[in-house]
Amino acid sequence: MSQVEKAYAFGMVLCAIGIILLAIKVDQAFVGPFFWGAGLFLFGALAREAYVIVVGHLESAWVKWLLVPLAVMVSAYSLGSAANIINTATGQDPGLFPRASAFMAPIAAIPALALFVSVLAGIALFTMFFAWATQLSSKDKNKAGRSWLWLGRIGGAFATMSLISPVIAAESGFGQGVETLASWMVQGLDMHRDQACAAGEWERVLRVNDELVVVARRTERGLTFRREICTLSAQ
Repeated sequence: MSQVEKAYAFGMVLCAIGIILLAIKVDQAFVGPFFWGAGLFLFGALAREAYVIVVGHLESAWVKWLLVPLAVMVSAYSLGSAANIINTATGQDPGLFPRASAFMAPIAAIPALALFVSVLAGIALFTMFFAWATQLSSKDKNKAGRSWLWLGRIGGAFATMSLISPVIAAESGFGQGVETLASWMVQGLDMHRDQACAAGEWERVLRVNDELVVVARRTERGLTFRREICTLSAQ
């Protein structure tokens, strides 16, 4: 039995234990770790198999041709999504913060990648159910005996969609955390101290034009960004 098959088997055992515990009405706080563990093992096994399949096709000519436009589209989407996140986090024009936008671009692509993987997992479920049913009803005892492996893959697909679903939702903890990170990156990468416009110890400034600046301040609600008048003058 390979390492991947062992991971599938262990994940299915944990899932079975969790179901039995629920059936006998054990406290859900005790049962939860069994399902989490099962999900992680099933997800890891399926991810490993998917990785091997993808790597095996990377040398194909059609994949190389496909990767070029795909990389361009992903880059454009990442930068656009990063700009939207920064705008939501600061309420300011994201074009004012190029360094923060570049930093946030790879992170901004994660929800789209998670959605893509979730859709692929949903489509793969139909194939997996068919393969499992076919192998389970096979007259070949060896094939029928290994039908459990397809059942593990089905569990892995469900686990994949469950684990990455919080990343897709904009109102999830992940989305809120990304917005908080964006505001800190804006303050740290694109703004500077300027005693003439903002004298507070933690206040940072970005000049928009000769009259206006954006000031970042720490408050109880987190960082706030406001445009204020601060005329540029000789020192």
